[in-house]
Amino acid sequence: DAYRVASGRIKEDNTVIDPMMEYIGSKCINLFAESIPGIIIQLSAIMTQDRTLSVIQIASVLTSALTSGFTSAQISYDFDTDPYVRRAKPDFYGYVPDKSGKRSALLLTMIIMSAAMLLCRSFALVLFILSKPWYVMVFLSFDMAVFLGLKAFRNDFVYWAPIEGRKKYVVSFIMRFMIKVITDFTGVIQFRHPNEVGGLQWTIGYLSSSGYLLIAIALYESVVGPRIGLWEVGGSLSGLSALLLFAFLRNIKQKYLHTFFSIETGGQLTMRQFMESSHDGMKAGAVFNTSPDTWKKIRPGVKLWVKSNYDDWLEQRPPWFTEEMRAKIPLEMIPTKSDRARMKSLKIMYSSAESNMRKNIGATGRRNSEFGMATGGFVGHFLAKVAPDKVNESDDEEEGDALLQKEHNDDDLESIFRATSGRFM
Repeated sequence: DAYRVASGRIKEDNTVIDPMMEYIGSKCINLFAESIPGIIIQLSAIMTQDRTLSVIQIASVLTSALTSGFTSAQISYDFDTDPYVRRAKPDFYGYVPDKSGKRSALLLTMIIMSAAMLLCRSFALVLFILSKPWYVMVFLSFDMAVFLGLKAFRNDFVYWAPIEGRKKYVVSFIMRFMIKVITDFTGVIQFRHPNEVGGLQWTIGYLSSSGYLLIAIALYESVVGPRIGLWEVGGSLSGLSALLLFAFLRNIKQKYLHTFFSIETGGQLTMRQFMESSHDGMKAGAVFNTSPDTWKKIRPGVKLWVKSNYDDWLEQRPPWFTEEMRAKIPLEMIPTKSDRARMKSLKIMYSSAESNMRKNIGATGRRNSEFGMATGGFVGHFLAKVAPDKVNESDDEEEGDALLQKEHNDDDLESIFRATSGRFM
């Protein structure tokens, strides 16, 4: 996987996901099943031993933490510096500076930041275990319950992967649980994505690690008794963790600062990408590469869009319209003979669908509200396809300029779509 990622290989037609996603998946499994438990075991052994702490033990813990920190930082760094991903989703990817010196400094900050967070969380967990075992249940379940509860309350519990049937709920719980644990302990910056934890929850989770450690120390000393150097170590780790976050946010490109405080959900992101994109391949990738639950509010509009364009796609065969993508389109959206005969009447149907979408998700642009869904581009695109005679002369002139720009960028968009079609974040 590492070789295929480094050599820039893109997703092949007969594969489900691309090399980058396979690579990231293996790294996440490593963090969840090996790195995090390993640090907890080492800290438990240190806290329960009778002899004096040795230099080798300290070096071992720090090495393990930094190795895990490098893995965490690498996941986020590789995603953000991928040129295809940056061009496909420039509003989220691109926070890493362009100059090599600043990039190296930021990567080092990310490594130490993740290592410090891992030590804070793991140390707090060990102290809870040594104080009273039931503290562990409170420590682990409180954050998870709040996280899953908010996901369910905001209709964002179902995972973004396109999985059908009841098994989507099982998969969603497993994935949400794993990603939350990995994020809480290592602070993988990539997981601030709306499809995963979300920007604001990521930031709160990172800062809460320092608070949990200080609370754990207080509880430990109230049950077990004072221990020399405990507050010094805990205070240093907590302070370093907070300082590193400030340094990181200070050194990224500031126009991406909002992604660390965003409350946009995965479903809102999917619908926004569909509504704002002017490229059919990007629209199709936004909805058909994700769970239908994430875009159910605009399903009537998506259905109408497919029915009005499907014949053109069959005739023109754009590069994104592969057999794999065709298989992902729900059968109910593929136009029948009667649909083709009544295509003119779809203009009336669309007016109703547009009204419903505006009522459900709002028609405000994203600059005015993170929850806004820009419908103007979709309306213009539909009218240009189905009812070109309804577009006035001034609109024709503006549309002509847009089409010239679109033709100029189509090759780039096609290559971006094919390179990122196996990625859902």
